[in-house]
Amino acid sequence: MTRQERAAAFGPSTLITCLPLVLVFTAPILIAGHYMPDTFIGISGLEQVRRFCIAELITASVSIALIFLLMAWRRHLANKALDKEVITKRQTVITAVIFTVIYLLFPYSYSGLRVQTDDAGCKGVMPLRYAQLLYLTDKDIRERQTEVSCEGSTVFRTTVLSKEISKYEYSFATEDGRDIGQLSPHEYRRFNNGLFNKAAHEFTVYKNSHVIAAIDGVSETDEVSLNVIEFSYDPETKMLTRELICENEDELPMIYLVYSENGRDIQEGPINGMTEMYFNLPYRKVYGFRAVMHDSWKDREIPVSESFTVDKTG
Repeated sequence: MTRQERAAAFGPSTLITCLPLVLVFTAPILIAGHYMPDTFIGISGLEQVRRFCIAELITASVSIALIFLLMAWRRHLANKALDKEVITKRQTVITAVIFTVIYLLFPYSYSGLRVQTDDAGCKGVMPLRYAQLLYLTDKDIRERQTEVSCEGSTVFRTTVLSKEISKYEYSFATEDGRDIGQLSPHEYRRFNNGLFNKAAHEFTVYKNSHVIAAIDGVSETDEVSLNVIEFSYDPETKMLTRELICENEDELPMIYLVYSENGRDIQEGPINGMTEMYFNLPYRKVYGFRAVMHDSWKDREIPVSESFTVDKTG
């Protein structure tokens, strides 16, 4: 085959099939972005993870079928251009298989639920992992059996593929490195708070999929509280006391104690590292105490404790 014949056969056919092939390879990433769960916690988390797995499995099936169709179309165009067989059926199948293997290994490595599938014990390329995770989430939705996974402080983890590439999939992990479950970007932003990270929490996960069932007994994401500080007051010693969140609270953002009388804020001051604070409450008033952090960017107050009151009006 001359150079001119090769250009006439392979040039147009390659160009025509190139764009659809690019779309096939990017489809898993686009679908992952659209169907990524808003929450990985509770029954809603299970249902959204199941929906994600179904969407990715459908995408994988359609994409693999399209790869073989595109290669067959390329063969048809190339052979028609010269009116003879320049690409055989065997070559077409081999090319389609090579592209399928690349498809299975490449796009799914940069999108999806790798952290969650690892935690659930799923193996293989990502479509196989999604199929296993789909089975496990279906089973958990039917059975709704949970098990205690961890009790203690946590750290967030971002999966790193290499020195140049980080895959932004977030999860909780114990201090000894054990993964607990994956989080959505929304949940990461909500929970990526020094006080929440350092405080002790109890996590339960669903038995099969290891999707987080509850944090501190609360299963719905929006209800999970950042109120990790609890106060108590001893009228004899006149001491307001609390437990430390971690060994060195200087590593945490600044925590402020707000002191109020009859609902009116009187003063506030930093309490990082302080477990005992002296307050003489001599008058017949309702005294209030609460711990807060300040978000200067949004000009708002973030509560990190419940409001604690001492009622001396009775």
